[in-house]
Amino acid sequence: MRKLWVLLILALLLTGCKPQGELETVMDGQVVPKQAEKMEILISLPENAASAVMSSEEAGTVYFCDDFVLTMQTTQSGDMHRTVADTTGFPYDRLPVLETVQGEAKRYDCVWTAAGESGDQVGRCAILDDGNYHYVLTVMADAEKAGELTENLWNDVFSSFQIVKPDAAINSGS
Repeated sequence: MRKLWVLLILALLLTGCKPQGELETVMDGQVVPKQAEKMEILISLPENAASAVMSSEEAGTVYFCDDFVLTMQTTQSGDMHRTVADTTGFPYDRLPVLETVQGEAKRYDCVWTAAGESGDQVGRCAILDDGNYHYVLTVMADAEKAGELTENLWNDVFSSFQIVKPDAAINSGS
């Protein structure tokens, strides 16, 4: 009888060492992760900028200025190579892209030239990546006028380019 008790105690001790299986939680409904809130783009528009002539979620906002076209757009974050290619028409690795940090966002700047209907065009873009969205600022102008625009208007526009929380944009009066 004593041997039986010893075997029973050993059996209980040995079964206590068995690894536990993984448990899975089951829910009735589908849980959709909450999408991050889009930030607002703030820039200092040139005085000669016409009011937004076109604005849509996909195309962004387009302003016609005297000598150039300015576009602001917000896209999903993730693939910077795709965003640069969609914005410029060139692959990321074919452009000199300057990567810096602005506040809590990564900033990507590049310049390119392209043939247009009325002659060569010069484009410049800046992209802010907050990890959730890409905020894109683009300007395009005729090549003859781009030099004087870069020195004056474009530098002011691109240096003012920033993103803020929507409630901060409203409260600041911008």
